Amino acid sequence: MSRKPVSLLTFPLRRDPLLRRKQKLVRQVTLTLMDQYAIYPSLRGKVVLITGAAEGIGAAAVELFCRQGSQVVFLDIADDSARELVDRLASVSGATTPTFMHCDVTDLEGLGECAQTVLARFGRVDVLVNNAGCAGPGSRVPTSRVTPASFERDVSVNLRHQFFLTQHVAPAMQRQGGGSIINMGSITWRIPATEVPVYTTCKAAVVGMTRTHAREFGGHGVRVNSIMPGSIATRRQIDTVLTDEYRAESLAAQCLKRVLLPVEVARLMLFLASDDSSAITGGSHVCDGGWMDVVTGGRGALVGSGLFGKLLGRNIANTSRSLCLAGDSDVRAGQLVDADSPCCAPPSSNSPDLTKKQQQTNLSCTPGRVDISRSLQQRPLRPMTQGKIKMRDCSIRGTSTGSILSLPFRRSTQLSLASVIRQYINSKYDQHPDMFKQDLEVIDALRQDAINVREPHPSGIKKLQAYAGQLAWISGKFPIDIGAEFTWYPALGYNTERPMVRNNIKYELLNVLYNLAALYSQLAVNTSRGTAEGIKTAANQFSLAAGVLSHMKKEVVPLLRMYDPPEDMDEHTLESLMQLFLAQSQECFWQKAVVDGYKDASIAKLAARVSDLYNLAGEAAMKSEAISSAWIHHMTAKHHHFAAAAQYRAACDCLEKRRYGEEVARLTDAVACVTEGLKETKGGYLNKTVVDDLNGLKRKVEEDLKRAEKDNDMIFLNPVPPKSELKTLERANMAVARVPPQVANPFDFLGDRAEFGPALFSRLVPFSVHVAISIYEERRDRMVNQNIIQDLEGLNDKIHSLFSAIGLPGSLQALEKPLGLPPSLVQHAEELRQADAIGRLRKSFTDIDKLRAADIAIFEEGTSALAAEREEDQKARRKYGTDRWTRPESQSDAQGGKLWGHAGEIEGYFASSASSDGVVREKFTANEELLHVLCGSDRGLMDFVPSSSQRDTNPELKASVGKLRSAYNDILRLESRRRKKVETLRENARKDDIKPDILKEAARLERTYPSTAIVPAHFEDFFEKRLDRLYEPELDALDKESLEQDRLLKEVERANAEFESQKRRCGDRGSREREQALQKLDSAYFKYKEIINNLEVGRKFYNDLNKIVGQGFRDVVKGWVAQRRMEARVLEDPPRELSMPPLSTLNLSRDHAPLQGASTTQYQAAQPAYFAPEPVAQHHQTSPQRQNDHAAGQSTPNPVEASIQSWAGEEVRQPQPVAPQTTNPMTTMWNPAMGIKFGGSGPPAPRTDGGQQPGGGSATTWNPASGIKFG
Repeated sequence: MSRKPVSLLTFPLRRDPLLRRKQKLVRQVTLTLMDQYAIYPSLRGKVVLITGAAEGIGAAAVELFCRQGSQVVFLDIADDSARELVDRLASVSGATTPTFMHCDVTDLEGLGECAQTVLARFGRVDVLVNNAGCAGPGSRVPTSRVTPASFERDVSVNLRHQFFLTQHVAPAMQRQGGGSIINMGSITWRIPATEVPVYTTCKAAVVGMTRTHAREFGGHGVRVNSIMPGSIATRRQIDTVLTDEYRAESLAAQCLKRVLLPVEVARLMLFLASDDSSAITGGSHVCDGGWMDVVTGGRGALVGSGLFGKLLGRNIANTSRSLCLAGDSDVRAGQLVDADSPCCAPPSSNSPDLTKKQQQTNLSCTPGRVDISRSLQQRPLRPMTQGKIKMRDCSIRGTSTGSILSLPFRRSTQLSLASVIRQYINSKYDQHPDMFKQDLEVIDALRQDAINVREPHPSGIKKLQAYAGQLAWISGKFPIDIGAEFTWYPALGYNTERPMVRNNIKYELLNVLYNLAALYSQLAVNTSRGTAEGIKTAANQFSLAAGVLSHMKKEVVPLLRMYDPPEDMDEHTLESLMQLFLAQSQECFWQKAVVDGYKDASIAKLAARVSDLYNLAGEAAMKSEAISSAWIHHMTAKHHHFAAAAQYRAACDCLEKRRYGEEVARLTDAVACVTEGLKETKGGYLNKTVVDDLNGLKRKVEEDLKRAEKDNDMIFLNPVPPKSELKTLERANMAVARVPPQVANPFDFLGDRAEFGPALFSRLVPFSVHVAISIYEERRDRMVNQNIIQDLEGLNDKIHSLFSAIGLPGSLQALEKPLGLPPSLVQHAEELRQADAIGRLRKSFTDIDKLRAADIAIFEEGTSALAAEREEDQKARRKYGTDRWTRPESQSDAQGGKLWGHAGEIEGYFASSASSDGVVREKFTANEELLHVLCGSDRGLMDFVPSSSQRDTNPELKASVGKLRSAYNDILRLESRRRKKVETLRENARKDDIKPDILKEAARLERTYPSTAIVPAHFEDFFEKRLDRLYEPELDALDKESLEQDRLLKEVERANAEFESQKRRCGDRGSREREQALQKLDSAYFKYKEIINNLEVGRKFYNDLNKIVGQGFRDVVKGWVAQRRMEARVLEDPPRELSMPPLSTLNLSRDHAPLQGASTTQYQAAQPAYFAPEPVAQHHQTSPQRQNDHAAGQSTPNPVEASIQSWAGEEVRQPQPVAPQTTNPMTTMWNPAMGIKFGGSGPPAPRTDGGQQPGGGSATTWNPASGIKFG
């Protein structure tokens, strides 16, 4: 076989001496390897698909396959590295150029689309290499601390995509008669590496999956193998973890005493992919330099938990990138923090085992993704070593910004909005989509730019604003539910890995604006505040972030039309975030005032307002389901910090103005405030910078208090005013929520020469115009049918009622035609026969029954959900009691009461409709026999209508018959003219095309009000004028029509009275039976017409009722029930991480004794659940009860402003140690009769080291009577 040189074994020299030494080591190892590689003719022209191949082992495999002449397609999300690889291989002589496709392997839908694209383009896949995988820092936790979210993340990155990509590709290989699938495993599960339990589980599962698929696909010639590499020196490891210590340990662990390179694993891939390995399948092939031999020799536990654990854990702290081998460089586990950040204090250098070092973390390293109180307990970050490591989404960066928070970005998936809009235009509009080809391309490009804004750079502002502006514009052109399934992942809360998918343009706009606010906040955090200009810039960015959130809350959320808005964008969350950014903006102004040397009184006013804003943010955060407890503790601590700072500055002002007694009072209050702030350090929620600031402020205030008390007691002798007599500090508010004009008025920035470019789809008729056309047509039809035609039909009914009462036309027909059938009767009978009258009626009754049953089923589904929710609520109320189950009952709830009331209204609709249906059926039953006669043959009709004898009539009778016939014919002509009028009205309504005129009106409105979105309400005056002009004359004619009919009916009544009189005088009784028969048939005909009209009304009623019981009732009930069940879960399992009262009750003007402050050492020792310090004695002090010494009837200041005064009272008492209770262990055994009190005050925490309690007692058995306190 011929051989060619390999370029993958060379690396450029770096100036860094450490890197030069590492690269020298690589060269030494490389020299011991073959510098030639084998050629496999069977691989030439083969289609190879590789995942995660922009760097490392995957990149080596891409190059070797290309040098074999294969057609290579590789997937990755590292665009820059992938393009560099493609460009480099394009210049390599004799090698094919690979094809790169951007793909996140955790997105299974996108992964499947890529597989289908490859199959569609090449028609086959011969080799599949499932290479993508990642052992990031978030994977290194013990089993006890693995959360469902982290487990799902690791499985998605390391296992799931291998299974489902195989699922897509294997059928094609089976059809083509063969292929090779190579799955990338690891030796970690055989060592084992105990510090990465989920990662090793996934890699073990790869082996099992490989064997299963080898057996399943082997019958069609498809081979499936896995490769288990050891420690491979990829470029990332060379730059980061290839230390002298690592080299020595790795050489000791391996049989081969050299560093292994990615190309060596890639060569094994070539062999398994080629026909040279045609008999090899189902195997797991180790490429580790003999590491596994060491494991089987008895050193596995040492090597597994030591060297490889350090490789995956400790050494990752040296890298500038996450340890994503390939495939998903956006995995959150790969995001680390700066080593010089307050949240990442380096451990001591003399510790032999880094896993025992103190583990520290940033307050916002995973901001809002999971509850910090749980996340840190379950998943502490790995200890950090020297060197800087960047964290992409870290909200606290460096010591200068350690106390500032920012929003993380929300993530979205790819979506072709242009395709959705094209399809909608094609189906709903009479304009061709090709007219808007350029606009369709632009909208997709805008969305692509907007969702890719993931870094805090000013260039992202215009991208987000431009897309948001165009979204606001096209909202007037298209309906809110155009058909695009927008997918967004939450940024805060407990479900950050669970996307929310909604067909809602406003939902898309809300997410884009959220990311704009996040960008402003991150720009503010990243702005250096070392200069006055930097402080002003940061304050402005925070104000803009607050303004965007305010705009979302007031303008976008109310138009969202979603019963389940995202939990991290609900009213309380947006309010909390807005107040948070206003607080941080105000803090910038406070900082500038301090730097510029403003007077103490002015600084005190600024600090007081900062404290107010942090308090408001914390109050709203307590009501939010998305803001983590760590953020709430942060806001609370900052609230107390600035309350103390405000009092301290006010005390300095008092000193300058020689008010020495007030100085002492305010310094005392400042000590109390800062002490309360230090209470938030319990549990390790706070960033170390915040804690250091609090401790530093406390030391300064205590020193000044000691000096002030001494001076006042010995020299000035001023009385110290009590708490209630201190004047409330004034506020100086500088921070305002400023909505960017591009967000507040986006239409002003749309135009040919405007900032956002021309408005898209401007030639498309706005959707609001189509809605307006529909409104006009509905209003026109209602006017024509209900106000005109229905009144005319009512007049006809009045005619037939009178005729039926006086026996017309039967009495006339019996006398005029004593033999045979009258022509009018024959005509009516023929009409009913042609219409299949009885069959039509019965089918209509059946259809209405089906509609009614469907409506009842939907209604019962909603009522059943209501009843089930009520029963669940009652059971829980009985189980937990009203003290814990504090929410209102189902029917007492505001929304629930409305729904129960709506259910009662709908039941009334059904009852009323059932009565109406019964009346119509009775009409049909009463006339069914006569309708059978009319629909039968003429012979049947003649048999039903008896003949009468012909007799000569006297002249008086003939004259009365002539008058009655004339009056009757006048009525018939009136009725005929009326029928033609109704037909003409309906035809004119059908021809009434308002579109041309309303388009002109819309164009006029757009020219007159260019900055205002057109809504249907703008056309109200236009509608009224048009309806009045076209149909008002018809309404006026109704009165004339009614008067004329009344006159003619009176003529008929007079003529009929004279006719009946002459009949009685002549004694003509032989035609009475014929007269009655004819009259019955004529009445049956008109009853048929009436029943048909009733059934059409019933059909429309039940169709309309379907929307009411479906969209208006059942769907709303489901949303409300889901919300109630979420509330129930919260009540059943309340948050336990906070041991603090609601912020609304924490009034700083309340009097109570300050507590002893905790030093930094005590702060670190009090958080075993979050940090791992060296073993030290932990002392817990019992907080004294807060005393409220306010007199009855004393006026209370504004809660927000008064909170600056303090949480402490007038008297400063030292906390008294509480001696533990000494009880017999048998008497302290818990029994059900004792009960458990949640949140009650418990005894002092026992010492874990067997030492004495603070009160001098010893550790005792827990006393149930003292309750359990969580948090």
